[in-house]
Amino acid sequence: MRFTVHAVEQYINRWREGLAYPAALEELRAAVPQLRATDRLPDGSRVHVTNAGVRLVVKRERGGDICVTVLAPNEDALPDEIPRQVRDPAVEQQQTLSAVFHYLERRANRGDHEARRLLARYRLLDVVAAG
Repeated sequence: MRFTVHAVEQYINRWREGLAYPAALEELRAAVPQLRATDRLPDGSRVHVTNAGVRLVVKRERGGDICVTVLAPNEDALPDEIPRQVRDPAVEQQQTLSAVFHYLERRANRGDHEARRLLARYRLLDVVAAG
């Protein structure tokens, strides 16, 4: 496993303050054989825990695993509760229609006849609905 400079620095700052960088890197490397995976994060990375309870965030890359950061003793990898946004279906529909309209407008400006036909029909419906 490889370790980013950031991960080693976080290990020093959060777990072993005052330890020299080379010694911190060696401690992390020595802990690799005992790592156990605990959580998978939404971006696909995993949280691994050492026997001492140090939690490492590890990503899989072409060259193998790379530790990108080390979590603090009291830090969660994810917030306990992710706030949910309540969406208004009418607002979502209007945003979607607006995006489609602008897309068709760009296509029509480039000479797309089908886009022009659809825009003409959409504008006609718009006028009828407003009237």
